[in-house]
Amino acid sequence: MESYSGEGDDAFRGREGPLRVTNPEPRDPLFATIIKAAAEIGIRHNPDYNGASQEGIAMSQATIGRVGGRAAPSAGKDRRAHSAITITG
Repeated sequence: MESYSGEGDDAFRGREGPLRVTNPEPRDPLFATIIKAAAEIGIRHNPDYNGASQEGIAMSQATIGRVGGRAAPSAGKDRRAHSAITITG
């Protein structure tokens, strides 16, 4: 379902699906400060919370389309199966 290009265990992450999942770039120094503060109180940084462990702090991953906008949930649908549905009344 997903096409995740970041680091992570392939047992938990898709690599060739229609939905592009990305890790945001830490453009704002506030993100790094929050992650560092969490570590100081024992909360580890987990850059791939959709992997083997969901515990820790991370910046939210996103489904960003190839042109830079958020990808619509319908982008992950199998169009062949969708077009094969026939509704009769």
